Amino acid sequence: MNAARAKVSAAAPAPEQLAVLPGADFADCFRIAAPLGLTAPQAAEQLFAHTPAWVRHLMALRDRAMAPFGLVPAAGKPFPIISSDPAQVVMGLDDRHLDFRLVVSVEGQWAAVTTVVRTRNLGGRLYLAAILPFHRLIARAMVARLAHS
Repeated sequence: MNAARAKVSAAAPAPEQLAVLPGADFADCFRIAAPLGLTAPQAAEQLFAHTPAWVRHLMALRDRAMAPFGLVPAAGKPFPIISSDPAQVVMGLDDRHLDFRLVVSVEGQWAAVTTVVRTRNLGGRLYLAAILPFHRLIARAMVARLAHS
């Protein structure tokens, strides 16, 4: 399936995905039809194997802009894996401004990527508001890549 033609759709995050970060302030989920036999660890690897250049550039820009505020640099670094099984991989970081979890799941015919965020203070809320438009573009583009798994 061609990634450009891949149908990425927004979906409601599943309760078990929301449970990975109690007290979350934000969550979204994007999904795509999963290739037969795809596991969550394979999907997670595919998501980050070859990050598009435009995403790498946006993340590097984010890192430079946010460094004075003490946010953890993200460009070029894989997210730490918190838990993993064939159906779901949970990755994430906790920072002084916010905590986030990225849940990659495969269930039935769907592969999904859910982002769950809990802000800790005003800085976290402002950061989340500033990056959301970019997050949505990046999340959709990354999920579309799963069509090549």
